[in-house]
Amino acid sequence: MDKLTIINLNANNSLEFKSIDINSIKDLSKLDNIKTKYAMFYNNGSKYKNVDFNKIIDFMESNDLLLYGLCPCYESNKKAEKIYGKKEGFITHEDEVYNFDLDSYIINTKLLKDLKLTDNYEEEILIHILDNTKKYYQSKSELLVKEYKIYKDIAKYPKYHKQEWYLSDIKNSLIGYLKKHNNHYIQNLIFNLYMLRILTNYQQ
Repeated sequence: MDKLTIINLNANNSLEFKSIDINSIKDLSKLDNIKTKYAMFYNNGSKYKNVDFNKIIDFMESNDLLLYGLCPCYESNKKAEKIYGKKEGFITHEDEVYNFDLDSYIINTKLLKDLKLTDNYEEEILIHILDNTKKYYQSKSELLVKEYKIYKDIAKYPKYHKQEWYLSDIKNSLIGYLKKHNNHYIQNLIFNLYMLRILTNYQQ
């Protein structure tokens, strides 16, 4: 498809689309050079079920949408367990509904402009695109199936074992972003991202 670019986050994907690799903050300038109208982030171990990207992009264009969310799931014991799915349909800030998985969104690349990022760029991009989207569509039947995270696996998830991921990123990124926003929707999103870090630390 010539309208979609896959942005690999420390990953090698097998999808037959144009792609770029983002392995660190040094690679983020590549986001400015994306030529397609849409982009999607990709992590290792992700699979797609009931997903027709052409159909989704047609739907986005016919409804003038900048963002479309797949339903993130974790796969354990060969069974996909949904981690999001409270509502299907058009989502606005007033709904107070959150999908925290950056790699579950198909994004109009207009939303990737004017990014100001730190080493915590994945969460910052998520906050940015949701902050700048008045309405998007969230699906319950089109699944992003992710491998089940075992945080104790240091080789696979090294950042979760580093102090700066809990302290520096929270202080310099999440709290810094929070101070700039009086939007309740974004404040609640950042609070939940903070709590997810605490939960991750609890699992170590």
